[in-house]
Amino acid sequence: MFEVQKQMARFNRRFPQIALDPQAIRQSIRARLRHSEESLNGINVNPRLRHLVAERVR
Repeated sequence: MFEVQKQMARFNRRFPQIALDPQAIRQSIRARLRHSEESLNGINVNPRLRHLVAERVR
C-alpha cells in the first residue's frame, strides 16, 4: 500500500493539474463497481440496449 501512495505522490507532482486525491479515488472505485455490476458477461452495454443483448444470450 505504501508503494501505491508513493506512486500517487509522484504522479501528483508530475501532473498537478490532474492530481489524484482521495475523492477522485473513491469516485473511481464507485464507478468501477457500478460498471462491474451492470455489465453482461463482462461487457458494458448501454442500458437502453441491454434487453436486446439479454435476448441473444439466452
